[in-house]
Amino acid sequence: LKGNILRGREIFNGKGACYYCHGIDGYIGRPPRLTVDTAALIAKLNPPPSDLRNPEELRLKTDKERARAIREGH
Repeated sequence: LKGNILRGREIFNGKGACYYCHGIDGYIGRPPRLTVDTAALIAKLNPPPSDLRNPEELRLKTDKERARAIREGH
């Protein structure tokens, strides 16, 4: 795959704020320090955030599917 891994990590762990729900570097068991309110909101997500390190959960195959899931959720 073509891409810039370092730039992707920077977005994931930075302005994209993906790490809030999916964990630092995609490790769902390594959440960042969050305010109690933010952590409570994430805990209520249904469905819960995907474990991005588990290939079985990465069922979206096209960029269009992935973009929609990021914008709207699964």
